[in-house]
Amino acid sequence: MATVIDEIALPGNPDIALSPLAPGLDPDWSLADLQEHLGGILPHRIRLYPSPGTATEQNFLDVLARKTCQPELIDGVIVEKPVGYFESRLAFILGYLIQQFVFPRKLGVVFGADCPIRLGPDQIRMPDVSFFSWSRFADGKFPLEQVLGIAPDLAVEVISPSNTKAEMDRKLTEYFTASTRLVWYVYPEVQAVRVFQSPSVFQDLTGDEVLEGADVLPGFAVSVRTVFELANQ
Repeated sequence: MATVIDEIALPGNPDIALSPLAPGLDPDWSLADLQEHLGGILPHRIRLYPSPGTATEQNFLDVLARKTCQPELIDGVIVEKPVGYFESRLAFILGYLIQQFVFPRKLGVVFGADCPIRLGPDQIRMPDVSFFSWSRFADGKFPLEQVLGIAPDLAVEVISPSNTKAEMDRKLTEYFTASTRLVWYVYPEVQAVRVFQSPSVFQDLTGDEVLEGADVLPGFAVSVRTVFELANQ
């Protein structure tokens, strides 16, 4: 009679086919190694199913459809993106201001936090706000797919307390490598915005200093103070 032990998949069993890991991951890693690879994020943000390193774009879409969290796909790992209520409010205000500028000028399209963007193989990010100029879309039409396969001209990320510097540095590199032209990191705790025109070139803005759209949104301007005042109304 077969026992429970007989049914356990033991190491070295040639009949067990392991799912291939995404490039850049090592099958001998521990959870600590994986955390470090993902930028030192807290373990509660790492989804264990599918097994880290084996998640696909369809797995990502399944999690997104269940609405159990705001997921991102990083090297075959489903990672929960932390979003608090005030971070959400700030993102909404910035999206509204950008939309009010973009729409009458027919410059492009603005998306909110529910827009998945493929920045590379096994890499799907969900910026809090994103702007795409019409030139990014062939014939000015949206592609018929659930994940946009083009990088935004502008990506906005509102930083949450559990975001790490290493995590956000990596995300910044991904955006610019994928051809994003401008990135804003918004810091609610200190009411500041860090404006990146490349991963190494940035400017910190606070108070009455003006957040501008540079050559991505020429003419767009709003003070940092105004953004936070509107978010608090």
